[in-house]
Amino acid sequence: MRYDSTLPNEMKWYLELNLQKEYGVSNERMEGRDEGAKSAIPVGEIRGEIAVVTAMLNDGMDIDTVKRYTRLSETRLKNILKNLNR
Repeated sequence: MRYDSTLPNEMKWYLELNLQKEYGVSNERMEGRDEGAKSAIPVGEIRGEIAVVTAMLNDGMDIDTVKRYTRLSETRLKNILKNLNR
């Protein structure tokens, strides 16, 4: 962390990065990062798609139309619709 009083108020404190220095990362850590990234992206995409599907079904769209525009299965869409009707 660095402080420079000559900078504007919101920039006085800043993090200085030394891009010339390399830091070693173990193979295990690299594998863990790769696994985490691969598993997190689909989960986030599916959650976003479920939110859109829920809104579409709430607006009265039929399952066949929603299925045509999403990657969700008919079974999953029926389960979402069933939970909306409770």
